[in-house]
Amino acid sequence: MALEMANVEKCVPSLNGHSPFSVDDIINLLHTARKQQNLPLTKLAHLHACNYGIETHESVGNHLVPAFVHAADLLAARRVFDRMSDVNEFSFLSLIEAYMESGDFLSAMGLYRQTTKFNISLTKVSFVLLLNACARHECLEFGKLLHDGIKDQGFQEDMHVSSSLLNMYAKCGMLQRAIEIFDHMSTKDAVAWASLVAGFAKHGHFEEVLKYLNRMDLVGIPPDPVTLVCGVKACAGLRSTVLGYKFHSDAIKKGYETDSFVGNSLVDMYSKCLLVYESHEVFRKLPSQTTITWNALINGYINNDLHNEALSCFHCMKESCVCPDIATYRCALRACSALADVLHGHFMHAEICLKGWEEDVFLGTALLDMYVKCGYLNEARKVFLSLPIRNVVTWNVLIAGYGEQGFCEEALECVKQMHLSGVPCDSLTYTSCLSAGSITRDIQLVEAIHNILETEKCIMDPHIGSVLVDSYIKCGSLHKAQKAFDNLPFRNIVSWTILMSGYIEFGRNLEALTCIEHMQIEGVIPNTVTYLCMLKACGEIGIMDLSRTVHSEILKKGLDQDMSIANSIVDMYMSCNSCIEAQEVFRSLPLCDVVSWNILIAGYVESGHYNEVLELIEKMQENGVSPDILTYYFALTACMSSGMLCNGMYIHAEIAKGGLESDLVVGSNLVSMYVKHGLLKEAWKVFDSLPFKDVVVWTALIAGFMEQGYGEEAWNLVQWMKRDGIVPDDVFWYTIIASLSTHEDIEKSVVCFYMMQEQGVLPDSLVYTDILESCGNSANPMFGKKIHALVKDDAFEAREEGLIVSLIGMYCKCGDGVYAEKLFDESVMKGLPARNALLAGYAHLGKSKYVIDMCRQGSQEWHPDQLTFLSVLNACCHEGLIDEGLEYLKAIGKVSEQYLTYEHCNCIIDLLARSGHVTEAFSMVEHLPFQADTVTWTILLVACQKWGNLELGREAFKHAKRLSSNQSGTFAIMSNIYLDNNHSRNGVNISASEMASWG
Repeated sequence: MALEMANVEKCVPSLNGHSPFSVDDIINLLHTARKQQNLPLTKLAHLHACNYGIETHESVGNHLVPAFVHAADLLAARRVFDRMSDVNEFSFLSLIEAYMESGDFLSAMGLYRQTTKFNISLTKVSFVLLLNACARHECLEFGKLLHDGIKDQGFQEDMHVSSSLLNMYAKCGMLQRAIEIFDHMSTKDAVAWASLVAGFAKHGHFEEVLKYLNRMDLVGIPPDPVTLVCGVKACAGLRSTVLGYKFHSDAIKKGYETDSFVGNSLVDMYSKCLLVYESHEVFRKLPSQTTITWNALINGYINNDLHNEALSCFHCMKESCVCPDIATYRCALRACSALADVLHGHFMHAEICLKGWEEDVFLGTALLDMYVKCGYLNEARKVFLSLPIRNVVTWNVLIAGYGEQGFCEEALECVKQMHLSGVPCDSLTYTSCLSAGSITRDIQLVEAIHNILETEKCIMDPHIGSVLVDSYIKCGSLHKAQKAFDNLPFRNIVSWTILMSGYIEFGRNLEALTCIEHMQIEGVIPNTVTYLCMLKACGEIGIMDLSRTVHSEILKKGLDQDMSIANSIVDMYMSCNSCIEAQEVFRSLPLCDVVSWNILIAGYVESGHYNEVLELIEKMQENGVSPDILTYYFALTACMSSGMLCNGMYIHAEIAKGGLESDLVVGSNLVSMYVKHGLLKEAWKVFDSLPFKDVVVWTALIAGFMEQGYGEEAWNLVQWMKRDGIVPDDVFWYTIIASLSTHEDIEKSVVCFYMMQEQGVLPDSLVYTDILESCGNSANPMFGKKIHALVKDDAFEAREEGLIVSLIGMYCKCGDGVYAEKLFDESVMKGLPARNALLAGYAHLGKSKYVIDMCRQGSQEWHPDQLTFLSVLNACCHEGLIDEGLEYLKAIGKVSEQYLTYEHCNCIIDLLARSGHVTEAFSMVEHLPFQADTVTWTILLVACQKWGNLELGREAFKHAKRLSSNQSGTFAIMSNIYLDNNHSRNGVNISASEMASWG
């Protein structure tokens, strides 16, 4: 320091040719030091002033203070200031502004409060300077203090002071005060308007920006670059392209389009409005592109998911000799993350290290995220450990990466390390871990996080609680999900809807609807998603009364105008087999798009109304709606299921005309359709024409060959598929096993089952169900017992009610009712499906009395459904119990009219007819809630033959002939009725042609 001072002294020329230094000499020296911001020279002048006793001289002191301020030595400036007896306004303001620049607002305010002590009276200009400093540093408290001083001095009416006050309040976010000052101003110039508008834009009040810009236009004040930039920023925030075009037009008219600030804002606005072409055009016309401009363009490409273009733009920027900054690299790394482009990410990482930016937390977080998204967790870990600051954001990125890659233990360990390092976990930390548990179905991880949440009292967060419930559901534990839900302190609409969805997913639709009742009791109002769940549950249950009630509630709330709700109502009615009501709702839709048509068409396909499907597609095209891939899929399914090959070939021609033949979904369905109709050559042509053959289309072809009985050829195709590198997936094996089970080829089903396991594909409950059904149909208990043993090994028996049902059915069909009953008694799954399976099994074994007794004894403990009543009615029919049968039929009607089906009525009609009550049986047919089918009339026709009732026989024959496509059986029965009654013409039997003319 002494050497530095000596060097400065040597450089100081002899002033005025004399010594010692005078006051003027010191002032001249300080003036030079202040201009050069030279601290050593300032200290030298200070030293000489002290030596000659003129430090406290008014002129010298008031030059020393600003000199030290400009040389950034605030402590020395304050020491000089405190020793001065006479301070001028310039020194006073210099020191206050210096404190503000350094961020020491308390010292600045404390010094300002001493104006009276130093006998300083601030001028308007001084207030303006201080207010501008407050605005620049957003120091609201000091601004308010200055406002009080302005009022005391009576300066509030001055236009410059008012404008500065307005600007300060606007920049500091006190917009209401800013508006009050603005409204009070007698003259509102362009500066005042710009200050207010800029304040609104800065704090995101974009509607207010546009409102005041419109008022500016009405009073005739033209926009300047500042107000134009604010307007463009507002359009970007509101995604308003119409107004954005208007401001762009104004910029062109005023010649501001090439202004860098206006140009940058236009590029950013078009990017945020997803108008990349317009953004690029503005960018191209700018006379020079700065780093900010390039960043806006790159960010625009990323916002439009054009990540490759964003990287190209990044390279063009470097080729244009414009240096990327930290923000540029952050944007470019986002593009690498989206593309999982680790190669470009590595290069950028190297460049960042060369620039010395690797310790920047924001850039480090972007690098960490890039490596995580690319699956390079080791590199991500290295970046993480190299960061000087590891905040909750960086921890969350790493935890999410571990979770997504299935490293659940590492994710949990990170949570523990966060606690040890003193970084508090936030909701994203816990939800990332819970999501990891959901993805991997790791219920132990979910339970571990649940324990931490309870310990940390984080369960209070409704979002975390909702994710916890969802995680348990995705891990397959509805019981734990319900328990976690019950313990939530706050249950909002999200958590209720998640629980409802879980019940629906598990097929427990009645419980899902019960959730809604409890939710409304708690005062939680259902939203659109809740009603979508309700509609789905109603459709699954299929109870029309309930469906109509929900529909009525939706109409009252006016939610039927929402297309997702309206489409779901159509789907619900179709699921309830109520095509008429579905059509009524469909016709009332405000807009029938291809989604609406597809829902209606899918409903008709599922309900077996295949002819109507093709008619609907014609109407759809007449209404100007073009079919999509899904429409054609349903059309082909209808043709395949109904045997309408000609229609299917016509649809194929339409698909080819639309250029959709190469689509794998459509191609697979075409293959299935042709194979189902036995046209293997046509199926092969479609298959061979597909540009790419995935496992789905191979599955369609092979399953089709199996269904047509070409087993050997199907096995050859399996080998061919493997040679082509297509690995059979779980769906392939499930489909093949289901196909073999349908054809009761139990031995090949079991072979496929073992092959599937050798490949590492674990069987699910549906596979076991298919094989068990095949065992039951073939009455082969040997294979059935082997499959049962495997079910036990996989622990399915304890948790899958559907498998208990299949096992009971299999043992009953194989004649082992005793073991079936034992299985039911030992099972924890004693729900209605299992009871129905046992009842149906006993009915199959002819133990009708046991079925009736079991139903009577248990009617107080459980509620029967359609299948229960069907088993009981069959039992009554076999035992000839007319009175009991009629009582049970009445009981069905009391439970719900929707429970009453053809099968129930046919059972009673058969019971009456067999017992000789043919007239009563006919009377019952006349009073059915629906039209009798072919089975009904055939039952009556057989009864008329048995009891020799010619007249009623002719009536039954007439109806059966009208409904049945295969009339040989009905002709034979009617002919026998005539023979039994000795009716012939001249001794000759009645011919089929004569009977065909009857009725």
